[in-house]
Amino acid sequence: MRYSEIKRRERIKRHILQKQEGVKIIKELSNRDILMIGLGLYWGEGYKYENGEFGFTNSNPLMIHFYFKWLKLWDVEKNSLVFRLTLNEFFRKEENNIKLFWINFLGIKKEQFSKTTFIKTSLKKASLKNILKYKGILRVKVRKGTLLRNKILGAIEHISSI
Repeated sequence: MRYSEIKRRERIKRHILQKQEGVKIIKELSNRDILMIGLGLYWGEGYKYENGEFGFTNSNPLMIHFYFKWLKLWDVEKNSLVFRLTLNEFFRKEENNIKLFWINFLGIKKEQFSKTTFIKTSLKKASLKNILKYKGILRVKVRKGTLLRNKILGAIEHISSI
């Protein structure tokens, strides 16, 4: 076996062990842990405009999935959510497949989607691997969520005063 291959395998093994250590540190997450992580997530990625909309936009399916769990803690029902997909123009022909991914991944209905937005950006940075994983940017908006949004912004304000 070549020296470079041995080093690569050692690096992969170290990487796996480090990830396992991270899992051990966290252990099981309580509802309060999820609540606090979600507040941080909303603080960074959620809507804070003066128009009162309660929403969150992200491209990472796992982050959107976590956001769903967090909304459950606030007793938000899936059927009170509205979604808008934003796709690069390059993926126009994949719109239905990408929507289907989100529908299956999140357990939502096609009717909850508003019209898809298409944007024109260059794909210079895109590798084939990234193109295959592309799921667009998903906006998740809570219908009639202004009161809850105000509670959440109050909690974030409290955290920020520490």
